[in-house]
Amino acid sequence: MLNKVCSLFVILSLSTGLFADAAKGKIFGIVKDKESMQPVKKAQVFIIETQTILETDDYGNFNIDLDPGKYNIIITHQKFDTTYATM
Repeated sequence: MLNKVCSLFVILSLSTGLFADAAKGKIFGIVKDKESMQPVKKAQVFIIETQTILETDDYGNFNIDLDPGKYNIIITHQKFDTTYATM
């Protein structure tokens, strides 16, 4: 099999506003090749709960503003195996 496993590094950050209902969270991270540690551009990051698809930039970065909570994420790229994460 020619596919490699993508390694996903994700940081979940929660920022709060002045009012409780103004609180927003942000999921952001970088997708890298597990072996070479090089960024993976154009990987698709799918957030199941919001049905949102993001694409990593040329440096493997992605980010999205979301309501605080638990999210299941699927990362795919045609040259790598699919990776799953829960935030």
